[in-house]
Amino acid sequence: MDSNKLLPIEPKQSRSKKKFENILNSAEEILIQDKNVLTFISLSIHSKYKRASIYKYFPSTESLYIGILTRHLDKFSKLLNNNFKDKTDLNLEWYLKIYIDLLAIYLDKNKHLVEVFNLCDGMNLKQLTLNKNSFIETLISSLKDLEIKHSEEKVRLATLLAMTILIENLDVNLSIRPRTIAEAKKACLAYLNTP
Repeated sequence: MDSNKLLPIEPKQSRSKKKFENILNSAEEILIQDKNVLTFISLSIHSKYKRASIYKYFPSTESLYIGILTRHLDKFSKLLNNNFKDKTDLNLEWYLKIYIDLLAIYLDKNKHLVEVFNLCDGMNLKQLTLNKNSFIETLISSLKDLEIKHSEEKVRLATLLAMTILIENLDVNLSIRPRTIAEAKKACLAYLNTP
C-alpha cells in the first residue's frame, strides 16, 4: 500500500479543521459502538459527510486509525506532561509507576483505543505500529532531564512490556484490573533491574 494513503491529510483552514475533527469524532463513536463496522459508508452515514469529503482527509481506513491514535497520543502526552511537570528530583521507578497508572486509566477511559491497537497489530502496518510506540516515546521525552542509569532502549522495552501486559490482560468488559496494573509495574521494574 502506498505510504501516502496511510497518513491523514490535516487541513489548514479552521472550517476544514472542524470537519476533520468531526470525522474523527464520528469514527471514534463508531468504534465505541461496534469495532467491526468502521467503513467509509458507515462513517459517511454517521458523520453526515459525503464519502468524497471524508476521502479528502482520510485516503484509507488505515489513515483513520492513524488519525485516532495521533489525536490520543497528543492528549496522553499532555496528561503525562501535566503529571510530570516540576517533578525533576524523583527517580525513574517513580516515573514508570506513574506512567503505567496514567496509561491504565487512559486506556480504561478510552476502551476503543485498545481495539485500534489490536487492529493495527493485525494489519501489520509500520506507520500504525510507530504511532502505538509513540505512546512510549512520550515517557522517554519526559525523562530527558533525569539522570538514568539504564539505556533508553531498555526503558523503552520495559515500558512496552508494561503496555502489552495492560492491553493483553483486559477482562471481558475491556477493563483493566488493579492486579493487572500491579503486574505491569512489577514486570517493568523487574526487566529494568536485569543485567
